[in-house]
Amino acid sequence: MRQFTQRARIMPMTTKVTVTSVIQGIVIAGILLFAALASSWFAVVAMAMIGVALMTGWGEVIRVANRASARGVITAVLLAALGAANWRSFATTIFVSALSMIAVFVAEMLRRDTGVDLINQVSGVYLGSFLAISSSLWVYALAGVVGQKIVTCMAVVVAVVAVIESFQVHTVHVLALINALVAALLVAWLVDIPIWSAIAIAVAVTLTYAVTIESRDRPEEPLSSIGRISLLAVPVCALGVIAFVLSLAIV
Repeated sequence: MRQFTQRARIMPMTTKVTVTSVIQGIVIAGILLFAALASSWFAVVAMAMIGVALMTGWGEVIRVANRASARGVITAVLLAALGAANWRSFATTIFVSALSMIAVFVAEMLRRDTGVDLINQVSGVYLGSFLAISSSLWVYALAGVVGQKIVTCMAVVVAVVAVIESFQVHTVHVLALINALVAALLVAWLVDIPIWSAIAIAVAVTLTYAVTIESRDRPEEPLSSIGRISLLAVPVCALGVIAFVLSLAIV
């Protein structure tokens, strides 16, 4: 009876988290799809929205001592990276990537509680900065016709994986991969991109979402709503690298 009561208390929370994940995944997919079809400036706006979602709760996700410092550094890096992407200056993006590491250590030097959880703070904030820079690479990918096709395929696969990952079954990641492959191959055929790129997209999207879902569902460290939103922005930020590389690789 006690076990049944505990399950009854846990299930509504699990269902709520799952529904939120599905909605956010579909919204992100819609943003990417619209960015692929709209003008280039909307790509910058879209990535700014996703970057804000990442930045807002990133300190909670990585469990750092000074969350305000984490938000400040990631915000500065995000603005600089999006500015460089808007002007299509990849050299500036590389420069921002290098400066982000310096910014992390400068922020640590300015902390009043210097030395508290230093390693976790530095590594976590730098990872967040890298994700912010990676999100700006979507803008470069969307600059060309091939990149727009790649992003269209990725948007559909993101929506499919987000829905499949909502099911509470042991083989959910395998089911997500199978459905991602089917969706990616179908869209690849429709928009005329190579099959190998569709397979790469399916695997990349499934892996990033699988790792994110596993991190989100840790019962010993539950996240708030803001933390879950930030965590679910991680896959789409990370996938910016894949979109950018594929847009360059396909000629």
